Amino acid sequence: MIREVGAERLRHIFKETGVVIIENDATRLKDSINGCWLSAVDDSSSRNVQIHDALSKCREHDAVVFIAHNPEVFTNIKSAPFRVDLMLAGHYHGGQIRFGKYGLYPPGSFSTVHGIPTLISNGYGTTLLPFRFGAKPQCHIIDLNFTN
Repeated sequence: MIREVGAERLRHIFKETGVVIIENDATRLKDSINGCWLSAVDDSSSRNVQIHDALSKCREHDAVVFIAHNPEVFTNIKSAPFRVDLMLAGHYHGGQIRFGKYGLYPPGSFSTVHGIPTLISNGYGTTLLPFRFGAKPQCHIIDLNFTN
């Protein structure tokens, strides 16, 4: 499987420092009284996206934050075994090079997809060309307040 240059080194650093990589799996947030899960799939370029595996640990009434690198995965979420409360993605870089409203991909947005709040971030990276124009980088701080 092809990954970004330096990905194996980064994975090694993550492992050494106790960072958990979530791929086609879910992890329960520490101290989550009501059962809140971070669920994520592998990058779609791996051709190994397993939505069912990513959500299989989550119970029907648990709060679930679903993360995918590529938001195109979201079209398959409605066939998932349980509901999802929030979807997060990036991948498009806000079009990376934009001339006003025109770009290869849409700019980042917060909307509702299939009734689920969805954040697609411009992020701050690039693809192919190490250059951005008109696609402002974004970093998000998200406060989760789930109640039953």
